[in-house]
Amino acid sequence: MNPSPDPAACCPPLPRDPAQERQALRDWWRIGLGTLLAGYAMSFSLAINTAEVSATTRTAVHTGLLIVAVILWATLGGPLLRRAFQAARARRVTVEALFLAGLLGASGASLQGMLAGDGPVYFETVAVLLVVYSLGRRLTQSSQERALASVASWLGIPESCERLAPGGTSRACPVREIAAGDLVRVQPGRMIPVDGIVAAGAAFVQQAHVTGESSLARRGPGDAVAAGAVCVDATLTVRATAPGNARRIDRIARAIDQARARPSAFVTAADRMARLFLPLVLAIALLTFLVWTRLAGWPTGLFNMLAVLLIACPCALGFATPAAVWSAIGRIAEHGLVARAGSLIERLAAVDLVIFDKTGTLTLPRPQLADLVLADASPGTHRRWRALIAAAERASDHPLAEALASLAPAADAIADAVRVDALRIIPGLGIEADVTWRADGETGSGCLRIGSEGIVGADQKAPWRELSDRLQAGDLTQRIAVLLDGRPIATAAIDERPMPSMQPALELTRALGPRLMVLTGDTADRAARLGIAEYEAALTPEAKLARVRELRAAGRTVLFVGDGLNDAAAMAEADAAIAVAGAAPLARESADALLTDDDLAAIPRAIDLARRAARVIQSNIRLAVAYNLAGMAVAAAGWLHPVAAALIMTCSSLIVTWRSLRALHDEPGAAPVKNPAPEARHAVLPAP
Repeated sequence: MNPSPDPAACCPPLPRDPAQERQALRDWWRIGLGTLLAGYAMSFSLAINTAEVSATTRTAVHTGLLIVAVILWATLGGPLLRRAFQAARARRVTVEALFLAGLLGASGASLQGMLAGDGPVYFETVAVLLVVYSLGRRLTQSSQERALASVASWLGIPESCERLAPGGTSRACPVREIAAGDLVRVQPGRMIPVDGIVAAGAAFVQQAHVTGESSLARRGPGDAVAAGAVCVDATLTVRATAPGNARRIDRIARAIDQARARPSAFVTAADRMARLFLPLVLAIALLTFLVWTRLAGWPTGLFNMLAVLLIACPCALGFATPAAVWSAIGRIAEHGLVARAGSLIERLAAVDLVIFDKTGTLTLPRPQLADLVLADASPGTHRRWRALIAAAERASDHPLAEALASLAPAADAIADAVRVDALRIIPGLGIEADVTWRADGETGSGCLRIGSEGIVGADQKAPWRELSDRLQAGDLTQRIAVLLDGRPIATAAIDERPMPSMQPALELTRALGPRLMVLTGDTADRAARLGIAEYEAALTPEAKLARVRELRAAGRTVLFVGDGLNDAAAMAEADAAIAVAGAAPLARESADALLTDDDLAAIPRAIDLARRAARVIQSNIRLAVAYNLAGMAVAAAGWLHPVAAALIMTCSSLIVTWRSLRALHDEPGAAPVKNPAPEARHAVLPAP
């Protein structure tokens, strides 16, 4: 069996797209040019409005300002127009509609004044608005690109297999072509592609991702296996019991698609406010125009209406909300949690129930050595036998090797004096090695066997069980026999261990207030050892999915943290889902975010950052509403010049956007959990 994947290897950061870099560079050049032209336009406009100039000079300056506005419409207005058009086609009101209202009002009023020859011209205001919109969008997009730069490459479940023909020949074919009753050959280290019954062969099967069981399972003729489990150490022939497109993992995939069809929980606060705000702005602007036209003529009415439209441009609504969201995503990425969409922040902020899978999520995916008892405890023999066991396991990629290979340090002289002459797999039982050693001036050799109780001969059962009874390990451990030339020399207990960061992560999560729960396919006894009061065990993937649906229907906002195929449907159904490092491909595909390492404390830190981002967004919205209402009242009263309105709006936009980008950096979050103590790294889960 292949070693556990390195998180950095299974989830490599995506290289930055050169086309994306070129586009960002072009955007910044356009914004820089726009800022320069808008600055010149503001200077010329101020000069012509504060000095007595001839009609010819005024016309020339106005023509120059018009050219500047046209250039900026051409270079910066495209994204705004496209977004507004797309929203209109979808019958949605967005912040782009508010920007367009101000821009079209300023452009129309300026053209009318220019053609009349004596009215006000606000082309410089158009230029400033286009620069402000483009700058806000570019800052938001830059935050988004940085936050998503580490998104993993999603690997798919193999969809081809080796089908056996009646004559014994085989050929590769798509899994979807497999019918019930067909025979499929599965090589060691490969994923089983179909649900079926073992027809021939015997092997250890790793099915933690499928069923949640932490220990290896031996499967032989007549035993059921599921698609997605991994054949570890021998070739199996599997008779399919279901068509290749009707496997359990296919049902899980359909459940994921149905869950994704739900309307997204994330609708930006900006768009929600825009739907209410746009009609109000237009109504106040129209009323201002009508009232002032009646009182002082249409030029004054147009002047004050334009001031209303400009002061109402959506600063916090347009920029600060997405800026805060993507700033939060960037911050949680720094802690090792890569989000796939901005909607994760809103959903994490509302989480009040965190559900964990057990095996591979809260516990390490590989079993660890819990205890070892040797038949001869004399120092020389003790060291020699430990070195023999370690050497044999180091020569193998068997799943038990990782636990037993650490028995003799690499620097130990006797470990260097052990040679493995041959290594053989005993399918479904363990390994056998021909070993030679040299110690204390003596040379020896023998046949070493390491595996389950099945390798122990009938005449040696009693001595081995006597050794096994001396193990200081609970009943839930997996017992391993070690025989030298058929005689038991040792027995080992293999057990699952908690993730080093499990306890700190649980404590941080409890401190934030969400309720904790474990849903696992493993036994209740193993689940009870985690120390989480609420747990449900022996659950099928369908049962996990149903439980999440029940909890959401009861009003809970659910975050599901998992790693296996058996978690994928429940993860897709949850309000938010996180896949841990090394998760199965379908689980990663179902998740809204992916842990890039084994630090589970990144999860409560992400919840904390999401809540703080939500507070920033809410304060931005309150500030925007108060600012816009007050500004519109002042403008409607005739006390605000349109140019002053544009300048105030620009300053407020930049201030609120800066506040959104900096808020999550200024306030420290939860401290990372790094370098746990050795006793924490090696602690075995306590017995129930």
